[in-house]
Amino acid sequence: MERGCLSTKSPPFKPPAKKVTINQGIQYLEAIKDTFPHDPETYQIFVGVMRDYKSKRIDIERVVFRISMLFKGHKNLLRGFNKFLPNDMKTVKLN
Repeated sequence: MERGCLSTKSPPFKPPAKKVTINQGIQYLEAIKDTFPHDPETYQIFVGVMRDYKSKRIDIERVVFRISMLFKGHKNLLRGFNKFLPNDMKTVKLN
C-alpha cells in the first residue's frame, strides 16, 4: 500500500436503492455552491473528496466521515448527500 493512503478493503459500493438522476447530482452541487457563496474552497474540498473516492484513494466510510465534517451544521446538505449513499450507508449525521 502506498504510504499515506488508506486501505480500500471495504465492501464493494452498493448503489442507492432509489435511482439518482444526473439532474439531482447537479442540483446538489448547486446547493453546495449556494450554501457557501463566499467560500469556494468548501466546494473544492467536496470535489476533492469525491475524486479521492473515485480513484480509490479512500473508501466510502472515509467519504462519509469527511463529508460529515465538511458540512457539519448544514442539515440540508447532509440530508441531500444521504440520497446518494446506499441504504446501508445512511450514516451521515445531521448535526
